[in-house]
Amino acid sequence: MKPGAAPALAAEEELSSELVPAPVLAESPGVVTMSRYHSLLAHTKGRIKRIFFEPGQYVRKGHILVKGYNHNYVVAPVNGFVAEKLIDGSTYLTYNTVVASLLELEPFQMQLMPPSAYTQPVAPGWEARLSRWEDKSFAASGVVLGSHLSTDGTLVVDLRLRSLAGGNLTEGTKIRAVLAPPQVAVRSKSLRP
Repeated sequence: MKPGAAPALAAEEELSSELVPAPVLAESPGVVTMSRYHSLLAHTKGRIKRIFFEPGQYVRKGHILVKGYNHNYVVAPVNGFVAEKLIDGSTYLTYNTVVASLLELEPFQMQLMPPSAYTQPVAPGWEARLSRWEDKSFAASGVVLGSHLSTDGTLVVDLRLRSLAGGNLTEGTKIRAVLAPPQVAVRSKSLRP
């Protein structure tokens, strides 16, 4: 190996892994203005044989979520995320026992008060990370579908959620949001001769 070859290789790896700096709307306070939840109910009574979901799991419409010993099932009514699991294997189901809550992927909308110095519009495709104002253990992420400024100067953002962990995001929930363009890796030319 030639003298100085190791630093050149290290510099090449460093350049190829750099990310393009991007403007970020960070830790903006806001509120959920639109979300759609479904309470998943048992329609029969009996013991649970098997549970097929966990909180935060994405489920598709028609997926079996709970199977009872009497061959009855609870199925997902829409595509979405299981926000809360409200039963365990020892729960005895009665008519209308709520087994879980399900958050639809769309529609989901939040209203943010961005910093006054922030001038770049939030564009479709931007990444979003959310937390509840009072609960840092809650986390959600998604992608921006569109945004607009309302008449009072707040930023209204439409999202499609990708993940959800730690509970619900019902209308009126106070949140913190971090919005940023997708990170794009910089491709560098090889430093080798």
